[in-house]
Amino acid sequence: MNRENFVKTEYNIPLIEKRADPYVYRHIDGSYYFTASVPEYDRIILRKSDTIRGLAQAEERTIWNCHENGPMSCHIWAPEIHFIDGAWYIYYAAGEKEDVWKIRPYVLKCEGDPMEDEWQELGQMKPAQGDKFSFQDFSLDMTVFEHKEKRYCVWAEKVNVGKKISNLYIAEMEAPDKLKTAQILLAAPDYGWEREGYFVNEGAAVIKRGERTFLTYSASATGACYCMGLLTLREGGDPLDPADWKKSKNPVLTTDTVKGIYGPGHNSFTKSEDGKRDVMVFHARQYDEIIGDPLYDENRHAYYMEVAWDEDGMPVFEYKKSRRPNILMLVADHQAFYGHPRVNTPYFDRLKEEGVFFEKTYCTSPLCMPSRKSILTGLYPHNHGQSDNSFEVPFDSHETYIDVLKGEGYRSYYFGKYHAGTGKPEDLGCEGVSYPDYSNPYHQKEYKEYIERNHLPAARMRIEKNMCEKGWIDDVEEGDIYDFPRDLINEALSGVLIGPKESHEAYYVADMAKRQLERIKEEGSGEPFMVRVDFWGPHQPYSPAEEFAAMYPPESIEEYPSFSDDLTGKPESYHFDTGRETSEDRKLRYPNSMPWSEWQKMLSRCYGQITMVDEAAGQIIDKIKELGMEEDTLVIWTADHGDALACHGGHFDKAFYLPEEVMRIPLAMSYPGVLPAGTVCNELITNADIAPTIASAAGGQFEQKVDGEDILSIYSEQSPSWRKSLFAQTHGHLAPWKARVAVWDRYKYIENKGDIEELYDLEQDPYELTNLALDDEYGEILKLMRKKLLELKDLYHDTI
Repeated sequence: MNRENFVKTEYNIPLIEKRADPYVYRHIDGSYYFTASVPEYDRIILRKSDTIRGLAQAEERTIWNCHENGPMSCHIWAPEIHFIDGAWYIYYAAGEKEDVWKIRPYVLKCEGDPMEDEWQELGQMKPAQGDKFSFQDFSLDMTVFEHKEKRYCVWAEKVNVGKKISNLYIAEMEAPDKLKTAQILLAAPDYGWEREGYFVNEGAAVIKRGERTFLTYSASATGACYCMGLLTLREGGDPLDPADWKKSKNPVLTTDTVKGIYGPGHNSFTKSEDGKRDVMVFHARQYDEIIGDPLYDENRHAYYMEVAWDEDGMPVFEYKKSRRPNILMLVADHQAFYGHPRVNTPYFDRLKEEGVFFEKTYCTSPLCMPSRKSILTGLYPHNHGQSDNSFEVPFDSHETYIDVLKGEGYRSYYFGKYHAGTGKPEDLGCEGVSYPDYSNPYHQKEYKEYIERNHLPAARMRIEKNMCEKGWIDDVEEGDIYDFPRDLINEALSGVLIGPKESHEAYYVADMAKRQLERIKEEGSGEPFMVRVDFWGPHQPYSPAEEFAAMYPPESIEEYPSFSDDLTGKPESYHFDTGRETSEDRKLRYPNSMPWSEWQKMLSRCYGQITMVDEAAGQIIDKIKELGMEEDTLVIWTADHGDALACHGGHFDKAFYLPEEVMRIPLAMSYPGVLPAGTVCNELITNADIAPTIASAAGGQFEQKVDGEDILSIYSEQSPSWRKSLFAQTHGHLAPWKARVAVWDRYKYIENKGDIEELYDLEQDPYELTNLALDDEYGEILKLMRKKLLELKDLYHDTI
């Protein structure tokens, strides 16, 4: 790997680029200050932010420039900022243009605002009275720390002639710019891993936990062999007694070629925004092949990681994802997606341009509760137990991504429709507004407050078509004004919203999410968050506002390609239907008993509602951008399942047949710096992949293996391996039915328990009109697909 050819991973995304020897100090007011070596080695810079991640975008000030010549005129290295006895100090190393390797430690002082006020030069660090050895040769990387009401200084200094050795020395301090005691040798490069290229111990940093004190340092030359070692002070020990320090035999942080991190080192320690977690900031490169002297390769970037602690109280340094992004997930319900290319979704399309569009994404099951539970758990319905829309599985039956986020320090918010089983998001640990079961947003007190605050009328629609099964909602007719009086908003109705679009539930839900984002920004806690927003639409009742309905003149909508399908060669599941005017005894009439002109109007309202929900969802992304959060936010936009409207003989709703129209769902994701913008991914994706993807992005993982995979790994791993075949299922809806799906290459195979098999060539027959399982010419493909399904069932422990 070299500067022109390296792999970006989720682990090697810098906090701040081209800033080596990073030092972060958290002040008593919670503010963070950042300084580091710049590639030119000619100045000292400083940044300030309320959060660690905020340092990346913080304004950078030059608070001191090197001299024209003489001392402090070149090689300005490794500045550290400290607040000592009411004043600010910066310790740094510098050389002379006349003797560039005459590196010595120097001190600056500021008694006012470190970002605005003048810094005074205090000159070279002064040795203790009578100390004839300190700072007589190449000396750098000075740090200071307190221990039992005394202040100590640690630095690196070279000794010997010829091939010099860089050791670590320690002394007690008399003043911020003067030592009290003579230098004491603390550590020398004894091990082979400290002697690659050069014999080096340098870049000390101190971290304390309870009564224990640890000191990290860097070793070897500054290329890929650069690494971190650890010294541990004996409890109750004397920092000035080398015998009280124990050096670890092995480095604690090294190059990781898989994660794309080379030569980690020269670190500093600080605390998280809540003051509870230890954080290390360090530098590293993204490649190992360096032309010339590594010292002058400017691509040492600043990274950070949280420090873990083992059961023995020792620090553990493990690479995690470089960022813990904020996460925004938008979930539509029951969206006509596959087979409906004329639907306008400008905001979703914009996200596709800003990120990746996963064009072959399937739901695990084409039904709300099973699919939504899969999104939460990363499991297929037969494994998480929520196989249909009943309420028999406890809400906490399985670990969810919300549990993982909680363990990673995230705050989770949930707004809108839940309908993933028993309980509600609050039971899982979410804040926000979401009611149990399906619910009706227009009955919620928060909706009433919303329309009052925005001076809006309550939502009502003008009915154009009632498709409810006979015996269910028989009192609603064409031309009625309907005000959504029922406890659930799932009526099989179609029409147009009366009044402004903002009265629609989609804008109400979006408003709650936008207001929460504003509060998060205002609070400025620095805690990563996830906001999930679930709309009731575009599920029926189709009720777009007039402006959206007008976008799709009914007469312009051509007959759907499978509308006239006579269902020859199809299993019984395709014949099931409950449409008021299209079925008899729950059997679809053929030919369809409703004229195409009626279907055109319903499709117009369906399409209009999709575009309207798209706009409402897009407003949330706009709010993320308005608040300056987009660079640190992973956006996921999807739907729980598709919509069967007008397909295969003219269905109004899904049931338990498994055509692409109900199985395929939209999925687009943006994540700056990780996902390449404007990319189309052709891999097979299932919405069970969403949960492990969220967990991975947050730097966590499920305790038990889940069925889904981390989608981000497709773009972050150097040799990604992804599934070649995909599995899905149904357990019936409104009637018992069990079927399993295998998708591989261009073929889709469906095993219907107790009924005929299905096989389709999706390239030649995208609307699945011809069942190739009945064609002897495809016998070998049929056998292959049966085998594929058996392999998938075995992989996911499906015994049905």
